[in-house]
Amino acid sequence: MTGIKKGPWFDEIMTPENYKHYYEYSSLKKSTVTSLIKLLEAQYALPDLDQDELERAMKEAVRSYKNHKGTAIFVYKKFLQYLLEVHQCSIEVSFPEVDVWNTFERQMYLAKELQGGDLDIEDLSERLWVSTRTLEEDLKKLRGLDEDPIQILGRKFEIRDMERKNGKVLFSSTVHPFFLTWNLTQVIAALKGLQMMMENPLMKAYAEKSAEDLWMQLSSFGKNRILQVSKELIQEDTAFYEALARSESDAFLEEKRFKTTDGPSVLMDCMKNEKSFFMVYLEEDGSAVFLEECRCIPGTYKGSFLKIEYKEGVRTVFFDRVLRSAYTKEELY
Repeated sequence: MTGIKKGPWFDEIMTPENYKHYYEYSSLKKSTVTSLIKLLEAQYALPDLDQDELERAMKEAVRSYKNHKGTAIFVYKKFLQYLLEVHQCSIEVSFPEVDVWNTFERQMYLAKELQGGDLDIEDLSERLWVSTRTLEEDLKKLRGLDEDPIQILGRKFEIRDMERKNGKVLFSSTVHPFFLTWNLTQVIAALKGLQMMMENPLMKAYAEKSAEDLWMQLSSFGKNRILQVSKELIQEDTAFYEALARSESDAFLEEKRFKTTDGPSVLMDCMKNEKSFFMVYLEEDGSAVFLEECRCIPGTYKGSFLKIEYKEGVRTVFFDRVLRSAYTKEELY
């Protein structure tokens, strides 16, 4: 895209008429807008209008801007509007998907995007228009290694199980930050569903922890209202809710930290993520055997049992007969 020389765009948008139309009602100081337009002009290296070069220049200008990056993005979006309306030039720029100046928004974006294992810090820096140094600080916070860890509703959010491989960053255990705007009927329905899932030995630890997490995010009014409705209107046992109220849970946990060595506690993670494990299994004759280097066979899960490969062959494993399970042999001693 050529034909519009470099000088006029940056000069013209700051004329009184254009400035009034695009920026005067934004509450920004004129000196701020002027500074950002000059910063963009300094970054732009070509004599004519070029879409890729303009996006690159905007990205570098936002990265180098020391104040609120949202202000810079707003000014540059208005600049694109000016190019379209005054010069009939439609320029597509891939601005960041989230409000990168909002630290919490940016960190939650990282928590979700790094679960695939196909991104590195440079990729994310390009996508989010922030420096790699800022992203490294975000990762430190997400891992709980910062003096001021992330807290949500008074509870820690941390993902310790992170690795780097071939320049890529991967959270090998996935954490999904859900913040749901449910009414109490939806909450009760979810809690009852989780209570039913706790009867499944494979899902028990997950369902129990999920119910605790959900309960702890309720207001005091919400908790009391659920107890009142259950006792007085539905006339059902409230022991389940009272047990949740007594539970202690202070973190959004990654998958490994759900696990104990009781029963088939690690099998869901190992089945889903193709990990190896060890177990103590109760045979039909009442004897307990130690099964080493186990792996779940894909497609064999049938609700109450599945097939595994282990050191000595292949066999069917019933979840209610798994006495103990762990990722390592040492954990079962």
